[in-house]
Amino acid sequence: MGLFLGVIAILNTLMGLVCDDTAILNTLMRLFIGVIAILNTLMGLVCDGAAILDTSMGLVSGDTGILDILMELVPVAVYFTPHLNPVFNTCT
Repeated sequence: MGLFLGVIAILNTLMGLVCDDTAILNTLMRLFIGVIAILNTLMGLVCDGAAILDTSMGLVSGDTGILDILMELVPVAVYFTPHLNPVFNTCT
């Protein structure tokens, strides 16, 4: 009975070590999850930065769109302005 209790005590001690290891692993996993959360937050900031850049690029694209429209209006204005259009400017 003494040996049996000794074996149980040894197993219990080993289980205690295993429980300690799982506690350490659990703590490490929590730290790992914390690191993932920090990385996720940083990625969120990067995504926000990319969204801001995307919006800025959208504004730039919008400006070039406006410039594009204005550039298309310039030939029309030149065409309908007699002193700028060489076809109408036939002063010989």
